[in-house]
Amino acid sequence: MRFLLVIISFLFFACSSSQETVAEKTVTYNSVYASQDSGFETPQTKTITNQNEFKEIWTQAMSRFHDKPEIPAIDFEKNQVLLIALGVKNNGGYKLQMDKVVENKNSIVVNYFENKPGANCMTTQAIVFPFELIEIPKNSKKVEFVKTVKIVDCK
Repeated sequence: MRFLLVIISFLFFACSSSQETVAEKTVTYNSVYASQDSGFETPQTKTITNQNEFKEIWTQAMSRFHDKPEIPAIDFEKNQVLLIALGVKNNGGYKLQMDKVVENKNSIVVNYFENKPGANCMTTQAIVFPFELIEIPKNSKKVEFVKTVKIVDCK
């Protein structure tokens, strides 16, 4: 009987330890540009992997600016750029806030918040188009964007 318990215990622990745990790795990112104003009228996310794509996105992003900043230099041999745009919002209380970028076994996951003003918030009554461009190391994995809407309570 004792022998049988030893065998069953061994099998139980052998089976449970065979499950592989996949850890997430934090990906360092740099903000290339962020603003409450842009030419992105609809919400969108995009992975930009070359200079031509970046130039098109930059032109659209800056289309509402009178004094347009110069396009930043990006080394697309080593890096890629990610676009997150919230689209048109009806007041200045909306904000885009980066949370984290992580790499797992299958993908790069970009987590961000859409901060939305609560009922008690006083906001500017200006139409805004929040967006951000971030730079991450080049990777062949699929990029997934995960938005969390966070209502800001202004009591």
